[in-house]
Amino acid sequence: MRRLVFFARIYVAVMGFSFLFGQFFFSTFSLLGSVIGLTAMIGAGCSSSDAARSVRYFAAVVCAIAMTGIASQITEYYVGPRTPGDHYAWELVAPLLAALSLLVGVNINWPAQSAEAVSTSRRGNPR
Repeated sequence: MRRLVFFARIYVAVMGFSFLFGQFFFSTFSLLGSVIGLTAMIGAGCSSSDAARSVRYFAAVVCAIAMTGIASQITEYYVGPRTPGDHYAWELVAPLLAALSLLVGVNINWPAQSAEAVSTSRRGNPR
């Protein structure tokens, strides 16, 4: 599970960076794209299993904001006028939504382990 979370964090960070870099590369500015990119990168950076509980709750909220931004962007895309041959990038956004939802769930459910809890669990039960 930890590897899955690790790869989800990497994917979310890379996709968040690509949301920001795409705006820079194509010389366009999208407030929604900027919010998605920044919140995805912050959420990926703060969602470590050994982070404090308040930091992990913050990461969960930030990832949820990114998911809401993606849902708003999808709605904006499909409500607007359609052009032939144009399609939404579901092959990139669907895994991003899955990774963000995994990070939200992990950051809410996993308790942070203290150094004392880790050291006692490795020694075994002394009874």
